[in-house]
Amino acid sequence: MYCIAATAFEELNYQSAPEALHGWLRLPNDWRSSEFVAACAKLGIVVAAGGAFAVGQSVAPAGVRIAYSAPDLETWKHALQEIATLALTGP
Repeated sequence: MYCIAATAFEELNYQSAPEALHGWLRLPNDWRSSEFVAACAKLGIVVAAGGAFAVGQSVAPAGVRIAYSAPDLETWKHALQEIATLALTGP
């Protein structure tokens, strides 16, 4: 799953590890995490906003967490491409 995600997000700031079960997509400056999460939801894709991972009073990271899961591989690839396109085109 890691390689597929890394390829889909090659034009974006994406971080993960080969053994991870999720990755982190830092959003381009014109996106707010909450807006991006809502835009993904309209496409039927669930991602988690950075605020869910902020500790205490720290500033939430400007990005979203993407879990490596889907009903099948083709759905996974399609969802990642939709996320990448959305991130690159802006709000």
